[in-house]
Amino acid sequence: MPLQASLQVAGSGVPQQQKYRTAGEGRPAKHFDPHYALNMEVQSRGNKTKGLNEDLRQRRGWILTIAVGLALHVLSVVVGLRPAGPLCGSPLLPESRAAEEADAQMHITGLAAECYRNIDAAAVPVWSLMALGIGLVLAGVAVRIVGIRRSIDRNRNPRGLAQP
Repeated sequence: MPLQASLQVAGSGVPQQQKYRTAGEGRPAKHFDPHYALNMEVQSRGNKTKGLNEDLRQRRGWILTIAVGLALHVLSVVVGLRPAGPLCGSPLLPESRAAEEADAQMHITGLAAECYRNIDAAAVPVWSLMALGIGLVLAGVAVRIVGIRRSIDRNRNPRGLAQP
């Protein structure tokens, strides 16, 4: 015969359905354990660590987003400073004077044009990485700003009631 009693949680005055443990450890099925019931009610009501864990998760998220954005930005600068070929400049420093001088002296024909084509082809991933890095940094900052505003609103109006 299962017990169908109610338990009043300390201070709430609201009757709560009793919690039952499952069978095991020498207990029959649906064995009522008052300590288990009270413990589960306390955990489900005012668990402050749950809010703290969510806050830490949000903090890690925006910091990680900014860190990845900065890493991509640094990577784009490193890749952008690599020369696009022999006697060629790089996508961030497209000076190819050596190739232009070789063309002017008629040693190698079309070297400057080939250098500038290589620089243009190498510039696409460099600028894409740079834009993605800046975008991630801005997204991380936006997430942080939204989190700050929500926490301020939550502190001003803790019950979520509409303000007059």
